[in-house]
Amino acid sequence: MVATAGDQRVELSWNAEVGADYWAFASTDPTLSLNNWTTQPNAKVVRNIRSPGAVTGLTNGITYYFIVNGRNRAGAGGDASLVMSATPRSAGDVWTAGTLTGSGNLRAVAANDTRLAVAGAGGSLFTSTDASTWSAVVSGSTKNFNAATFGGGYFVLAGNAGAITRSSDGITWTVQNANLTADLLDVSGSVKRDGRRRNEAAAQIVEDLPLVKSGQRVRFRGPAGRGHAPLQPIDDLPVAANPPVLPMPPRDVTAGENIQQLDIRCQTDAHMAALEQIMTEQMRLGKSFRKQTMKSP
Repeated sequence: MVATAGDQRVELSWNAEVGADYWAFASTDPTLSLNNWTTQPNAKVVRNIRSPGAVTGLTNGITYYFIVNGRNRAGAGGDASLVMSATPRSAGDVWTAGTLTGSGNLRAVAANDTRLAVAGAGGSLFTSTDASTWSAVVSGSTKNFNAATFGGGYFVLAGNAGAITRSSDGITWTVQNANLTADLLDVSGSVKRDGRRRNEAAAQIVEDLPLVKSGQRVRFRGPAGRGHAPLQPIDDLPVAANPPVLPMPPRDVTAGENIQQLDIRCQTDAHMAALEQIMTEQMRLGKSFRKQTMKSP
């Protein structure tokens, strides 16, 4: 068995047998065994662990001791492995030199989920998928690169005399013409724009609200399930904050007509918690049989 230290964890690996179930035991006492592990200081057990597998939740800087025991079909366990030890340490405490194909004064590094890229003097550029083995890549430029980033789906390198080159996969790079002559010393990428996720369209604001027909109301979707989930306007209608009230010019109306102007904000159970903007509505109730007229302001 091999024990490899990590940050608050130790990874164990061994030659596992097909169909066998394994348990890993750990403590801070070198006398750890199958017979005494329950009384050991800082004892831990990981059931059904697979090789390689990790024992986590350890304290950095303290030496832990490990054994592994295997069994078939929930039968009695066999003998334990030899006791192995490892001391968890903070990430970044131990560094391993990678293998670089080529040379260059490297000045910038960028990464996405699958690849890293480093760039430097004379347009030098190297990429890696494991941060251990690096391969030279043609950048398309002979100028010094000073900065690198990944954002918007692209690696971007920036350097002297306005040098900019980009790549979507870290392998094929294209020089960009920015019409710049100044030395570029930094570049940054962002996954959000104006508070939006990448590729998410900006909200549209309705400036001029259409007239509301008689009896028409603003409709809301009901929540998907039980509870009090915030309700949203149907079709996600964006509405400007505090829109102007529809005009009501002086005119003759028949006596008994009841004209009401309703403000959604004042309605009972309006469920406005999730709305960022408020709109108003108007409705007109039925006519009276009386035909006398009066002035409406």
